[in-house]
Amino acid sequence: MRDPLDERVGGLPEAEEIALVGVPWDWGITGRPGAREAPARIRAALYSMRPFAPDWGRLERKPIDLGDVRIAPGDWGVTGRRVRTALQNSYESRKLTIILGGDHSISEWTMSPLLEGGTLGLLLLDAHYDMRSTSEGHTSGSWLWNLYTRYKERLRASIVGVAPYANPSYLHERALQAGFQVVSSIKAMRDPDSWREAVRLLEREGLDNYYISIDVDHLDQAYAPGVNAPSPLGLTPTVSLEIVEEAVTRLCPKGLDIVEVVPAHDIEGSTVRVSAVIVLRALQVYAEECL
Repeated sequence: MRDPLDERVGGLPEAEEIALVGVPWDWGITGRPGAREAPARIRAALYSMRPFAPDWGRLERKPIDLGDVRIAPGDWGVTGRRVRTALQNSYESRKLTIILGGDHSISEWTMSPLLEGGTLGLLLLDAHYDMRSTSEGHTSGSWLWNLYTRYKERLRASIVGVAPYANPSYLHERALQAGFQVVSSIKAMRDPDSWREAVRLLEREGLDNYYISIDVDHLDQAYAPGVNAPSPLGLTPTVSLEIVEEAVTRLCPKGLDIVEVVPAHDIEGSTVRVSAVIVLRALQVYAEECL
């Protein structure tokens, strides 16, 4: 079909204030590898979508695509330095940087430049706490604990979407002891005021910068089968979009990442497409509320 009026996101003019960066790294995954393929897949799905929605209007501009950070396979030190440098440069020149992962360990690198320069409020959508401390090796399940132990009071966080029966109890206790707000997936679905308060709590902190990290496994496995650690009883995409809309509107984040998509385990590209929709909606809300 050839329709000259069928406009796609990829054909929009660029927004100088917003950047898009890929980090195709998945050496922190202990479950299902393959998240390194996600940046290219999510980017392609995003660019193929239409910029118009009947209820939301039209996205006018797309981000400036800075491409992917050059990964040193298996080398945490080299890759980490490259990611931190790339993000520092983007934060200094753009109002918002959207990062396509990769496994969730990349968030330790992408958030570090913002924490070095001041305080940071994090809204984390995740089925897990990511606050493990392991006896050996690296894991994407410890990045938040690493940041907290390094920066302490500079980092404030609200974790929304924690799945039932998916985490050791010590992680829940650890998150609360760190002063983080925790809203389970069950509570978020049954009581929308709970996640709204978690977002507003960060807003009231009046921090230097804000960041939204979206681990796609916070969605129920029926909607997002292609993730590293799929979980039942997660959020629906509709609820997730509501949370992202509220957070972007209130926090106007400096950074936003979407991580843990594993295309090799996806079903008909459904996880990739829902991830692209979340990014697209975040872009549109940011353009309307924060620019």
